[in-house]
Amino acid sequence: MMAEAAEIDRREDELYGEARGDELPERLRTSAARRATLREARQELERERAAEDDAGTLTEAPETQGDPGAVIVEAAKDADLVIVGTRGLNPVQRILLGSVSSKVVHRADCDVLVVR
Repeated sequence: MMAEAAEIDRREDELYGEARGDELPERLRTSAARRATLREARQELERERAAEDDAGTLTEAPETQGDPGAVIVEAAKDADLVIVGTRGLNPVQRILLGSVSSKVVHRADCDVLVVR
């Protein structure tokens, strides 16, 4: 998995340079910061998975790349329920950026719960 992360970093650095501009939060501007943020997110995910296992809840949280809406819809093929969040974009932002939750609601074969 670390080799995969290193390859992603290398590709991002080729596209955007080692240090990113102000368009990204501080925690994502350099390769080292992105790796640290990803490591923290994975640790938090593992803690949540352990808590869900203790509660008897079956969940999956795969790590993958691609168009978020399409990836979630593909991952949800055998799911009973998908829970997605929404950022609460205004109509103009939604048109320009697209809405992941909208794509999932309209394309998923299972029930979708959108949480704001």
